[in-house]
Amino acid sequence: MRRFLLALALLGGSSDALRVRTTFYHAAPGSLSACGKALPGSFRQIAVSRDLRRAYPCGTRVRVTLHERKGGVKTFVAVVQDVMGPHARHSIDIKVNRHALRYGRTTATIVRLH
Repeated sequence: MRRFLLALALLGGSSDALRVRTTFYHAAPGSLSACGKALPGSFRQIAVSRDLRRAYPCGTRVRVTLHERKGGVKTFVAVVQDVMGPHARHSIDIKVNRHALRYGRTTATIVRLH
């Protein structure tokens, strides 16, 4: 962990970086999130597990870096707009337009943007 934080500091990153399990979801058109909003488009909105809710409340902007490219995307900025079910821990769910199951699971690093 120390090596990771040192490397992150040398690269100009933030020690606020958090490694999380990552899955993908698709919301029905017109459905509202737990935050009462929905942003159109893929890779613009995430849901956080309940244990991360205090650190990343609704409306928080984060940079997400996937540890493997999915749908041609590796790094993107998203807004926390939903909360995952009670089963999830230390996880995020990334909203995509369709075919969420095709993306599978991966890990990612998230960093809060100020």
